[in-house]
Amino acid sequence: MKKLLFLFLLLNVVQYSQVYKMNINLKNGNSSSFSIDNIQKLTFGPSTDTKGLDNLQHEIKSFEVSQNYPNPFNPATSITYQINKPSFVRINVYDIQGSLVKELLYDFQEIGIYKISWDGTNLVNSNVASGVYIYTVGIENQIISKQMILLR
Repeated sequence: MKKLLFLFLLLNVVQYSQVYKMNINLKNGNSSSFSIDNIQKLTFGPSTDTKGLDNLQHEIKSFEVSQNYPNPFNPATSITYQINKPSFVRINVYDIQGSLVKELLYDFQEIGIYKISWDGTNLVNSNVASGVYIYTVGIENQIISKQMILLR
């Protein structure tokens, strides 16, 4: 089975209606290119070569948080973020008054690009009302906050 070398770099936030292409280079010199639009999951067999993963860590030079997508949303939305050093990451959702609605994550993560979803529920997993919510993503002494809108 042919081994593949994949190197995924997220250089900017994916924006609505943009077209992206994936290039695959095989070790035998052949290559293939195709458009991608709504990838939910990529699965690779045991023959996948992971040599490019160290390069990915060197490409992530800053802590960044993307705007949630979709926004406005119903029933769920995704938040993509990248961390440039191994850190404890905390992701919370607050209502417009500043009250904690849900803690989505508090965990140690390595350098990388991550995505987490919020299903519009509170700490006891009850649906919250339509409205404006604030999400925060924090590592060490840095916190980035953004607004999102839930429409029921």
